[in-house]
Amino acid sequence: MSISVSVIIPVYDVAEYLPACLDSVLGQTLAESELICVNDCSPDCSREILAGYATRDKRIRIFEHEQNRGLAAARNTGLGYASGRYVFFLDSDDTLYSPDSLAALHEIADRDNSDEVVGATLRWNEQTGETQYGYHADYLKGELSSVRFADFPLLRHNAIACNKLLSRAFLEEKGLRFNEDLRKFEDNVFSWKFHLLAQSISQTMQPTYLHRLRSEDRSQSIMQQKERDADYHVLAAGHMLDFLEENPQFEGLRHYFDRYFFTWCFLDIREAASRNPTDQHKKDLLNKYVPVLARVPAASLAEALMPGRYRIGLQLMRDEQFEEAWQVFAVKEFQPELYKNAVAGGRGYRQRKSGNSLGLLNGLIRKITGS
Repeated sequence: MSISVSVIIPVYDVAEYLPACLDSVLGQTLAESELICVNDCSPDCSREILAGYATRDKRIRIFEHEQNRGLAAARNTGLGYASGRYVFFLDSDDTLYSPDSLAALHEIADRDNSDEVVGATLRWNEQTGETQYGYHADYLKGELSSVRFADFPLLRHNAIACNKLLSRAFLEEKGLRFNEDLRKFEDNVFSWKFHLLAQSISQTMQPTYLHRLRSEDRSQSIMQQKERDADYHVLAAGHMLDFLEENPQFEGLRHYFDRYFFTWCFLDIREAASRNPTDQHKKDLLNKYVPVLARVPAASLAEALMPGRYRIGLQLMRDEQFEEAWQVFAVKEFQPELYKNAVAGGRGYRQRKSGNSLGLLNGLIRKITGS
């Protein structure tokens, strides 16, 4: 039997949810499918659950990691063993929405000869029982048939790997894999690359995926989690910038992604500023982003969709004026004089900076202060 869809399920510490996930795939009306389950060294009884299911249904294939390597590595392992015409990533605490989810996506892929078919995701709050469209649905509503990213750049907001039927031949042709050094935001880089490279993208508003909203993991402090977010934001931005620089054919589209990098940066810094960080922590955080900001054109910063004061702060960071940049990020209220002083003052800033850099800053200041 030829395999139509390989469903790849990374498994880690999800014993409570795993049976529902597996049942949702085994009950699909599209029979020509396989389940590739990658046990990422799960500490619970997930392995035993998988083994029990595999004895009852030969469509289930189980692969083991000897140590925990993360979601990106587990998905890559699954891709290495997939044999279907299409692949579909499913998180092990989520489920397919209905028995015909895969069949609906498969029908669209065949009809449009699509490299990628995007389904609609519903988010289910297991505590309240409420269900609603998720992942920027307001931006993404509407059917699409065989378009390219340039035709509908709002697709950049759908940067999750799950709930997309992807051509395996296309994945292999382009050599697309997840960056395994990313323990977070690996979806963004993978999805953005696929969006840009795909020759044919389709989308349906038919719900095909149910995302379970679970209580937030408190195994780490909030501060630790946020610090790691900044680390992975910088890594993810670096990977995407590498891709954009290696593929100059997308130069006209890169500003969409530059805006994401700026947004990650100012959100991380704004969050850190709310926690009264030490001077060393401030310096470390700002230094993380300098290499990223240096690779992004100044024109993208001028057009970034964020409050003007953050654009000023980011430009000061580009110029390695960390003390002045932090003043701008830390302020909680609109203070025009602070922006002017931050740029004009501080260690002979006007004398050391180039005319272009200073001109951009002064233009930003005039725009937001009206002076």
